Amino acid sequence: MTNALIIFFKLPEAGKVKTRLTPFLSPEAAAMLYAAFVKDTLLLASSLSDTKIFAYLAAADETIFSETAPFISPVAELRLQRGAGLGERMSGAFKDVFELGFARVSIIGSDAPHLPKPYLTALFDSVATSARSVSIGPSEDGGYYGLSMNAFTPEVFLNVNYSSPETYRETLKAVSPLPVRCNSLPIWFDIDEPQDLKRLSASLDSYTLPHTASLLPHLIP
Repeated sequence: MTNALIIFFKLPEAGKVKTRLTPFLSPEAAAMLYAAFVKDTLLLASSLSDTKIFAYLAAADETIFSETAPFISPVAELRLQRGAGLGERMSGAFKDVFELGFARVSIIGSDAPHLPKPYLTALFDSVATSARSVSIGPSEDGGYYGLSMNAFTPEVFLNVNYSSPETYRETLKAVSPLPVRCNSLPIWFDIDEPQDLKRLSASLDSYTLPHTASLLPHLIP
């Protein structure tokens, strides 16, 4: 395999995930929805060919790690995120995976299980070149749904405020002085706010989201 996909995710604990969907949803319902998002994201990832999938869990407890493994297997190899902040954790994951010998590595989260497959494959295709390259898929809220590179480039993650409206812009600024080619991919939207969820619900038939689709009608009348 030449490609590797990193998926960052959290444990679906009430009150700790999808908090901006409350009080539109109860904390328990938001956690159930997030678990469905993770499952559908793994389903999307598993549709890729010639791609090894690594699921990086945000947890420090090894017991939690072992309890989560059956939830992720056999689609992905489960690993723990490490580092103080999101940028440091993403950088560490990229470093780990590149050291395994993969030529192209992409990262996505679990907030956009409805990401069109062509957008996901574009993360890899856009860095399938001999030139050192970084690609970023921006999201409508100012962040990004995915980032890819064909050589480990830790500077991409420096001096960036994550989970803010400036994340994408600051990432571009971090890349601009580097001797790499930077590609901006088509924009998409995450599911973070109630209006995002309503937007997804209104067009649910357009996506392959079996876990989300079976749950969402019970959450949004």
